[in-house]
Amino acid sequence: MRRQRAPEGDAREFAALLSLILIFTPLTFGYLFVWLMFPLALLIKRSLEVPATLIWLVIVLALLTATAIAPRFAQIYGSLFFAALMLYLALAIDLRREQNLIAK
Repeated sequence: MRRQRAPEGDAREFAALLSLILIFTPLTFGYLFVWLMFPLALLIKRSLEVPATLIWLVIVLALLTATAIAPRFAQIYGSLFFAALMLYLALAIDLRREQNLIAK
């Protein structure tokens, strides 16, 4: 049976999947975090529409900025891991809030 799908929901689900891949892949503290551009772009777009997601965006950007300032120290406390985790949580909460975007 065909499902009713919303393109916005599919994009958020795909972005959440990319974040989960980065969280659970070993040795992702460097080269694979280019994949965060798509979930980050979705979160920026969503924060322009719903100001409540701006808090998540600020947390993620703070963690990514800390990585740029002190990369060695950031690897020690895992800021890239936590940035991907915060991105995933923001997308998951946003999808949960908008039940009509989830495929049924």
